[in-house]
Amino acid sequence: LRVMSVPPGEKSKAQLRAERRAIQEAQRAAKAERKVGGEGSLNAVAQIDKHNSDLVQKDSFTSKSKADAISQKNTNKIYDGIEPHISFKNLGADYLKQCPSDVETQTLTVLEALKQMIEDYSVSPGKSCRREIDTLIDCCFQYIAGETPFPPNISTLSKQLKWQISALEDANEEEVKRSLLDLLEEFQEQNLTLATTAITMTVADVVKKMKEQPVILTYSYSSTIGKCFCKMKSMGIDFEAVVIDDGPQGDGFKLVQQIVPCDIPTQYALLNGIRHVLRHVNLIILGAFGILANGNVLASVGCCQVAQIAQTKNIPVLVLCQTYKFCEKVMTTSNEACWSGCEVLPAEFVTGVVSEIRMLPCTAVPAVLRVKQPA
Repeated sequence: LRVMSVPPGEKSKAQLRAERRAIQEAQRAAKAERKVGGEGSLNAVAQIDKHNSDLVQKDSFTSKSKADAISQKNTNKIYDGIEPHISFKNLGADYLKQCPSDVETQTLTVLEALKQMIEDYSVSPGKSCRREIDTLIDCCFQYIAGETPFPPNISTLSKQLKWQISALEDANEEEVKRSLLDLLEEFQEQNLTLATTAITMTVADVVKKMKEQPVILTYSYSSTIGKCFCKMKSMGIDFEAVVIDDGPQGDGFKLVQQIVPCDIPTQYALLNGIRHVLRHVNLIILGAFGILANGNVLASVGCCQVAQIAQTKNIPVLVLCQTYKFCEKVMTTSNEACWSGCEVLPAEFVTGVVSEIRMLPCTAVPAVLRVKQPA
């Protein structure tokens, strides 16, 4: 039996294995500790980011709340507790934000609301009737417009009312109400009824002078165009109508329902098929939301496409627009139009504007504004 002796000063194999095992255990423990420390730091960073995000959201919410409070404070300060009339509340907030399918219908609706408001108005004790009703009208218009600027038709109506109110310095309540009601009646008669008749007569003269069988194309819906077509048919003028719509049974379908009972031969097509119906068309008539001071036309979305295609075919484009929808604003692109469903039609695509005065070039808008609008 041989016995292996360990020299003095040296460690045995068992001792070496025990030491290596202890070192490995220490390294594993240190690695695990570093891993736990890293997760903790990541959690700490995530908590810091979340805290900062909460602070940003809180600051944003606080800023928005402060802005709303300031806006509400300014509104109360301007109108001094005056609330919109019930007739305007029935129209709804932001009523003027969207481009209507028919501007004349929108104008008539606002006129009826104004008439009802003026009839129900009674002056408060100790207040000036003229100033109080002026503030009430501003409050009502601001309610239906919201943050959106007034469209051209409402802007003209508002200016007419303010000019009339400023002329009534020492009038009592009855005189103010009667004067404003007479103004609204005259505005409706001059700018809607008589203006539409004059526009119809001008278009009729144009159609009569056409050598070929008139085939008139229009886009979407306009009550002025519908009345014009029906009146021309009653005058014995033979023509065909082509109605282009942006979608099946859209706004243009209402025009079809209006003119077909007048025995007008009518074709109905969608915008994506306009090239197939342009072969026999020799005149295009469009409605307008308004005409800008630089000659560009505010029209329904899709009118630009119709006018551009017409220019490639050398087909004249006429825009029917009463002068009360002329405005001093200037826009160059559709991105500047703040009313949804509305686009800017460049003046170079329009042959002429048919108004109650006569047929005018688009560039004549500033001259008409100087003559028509009160100072």
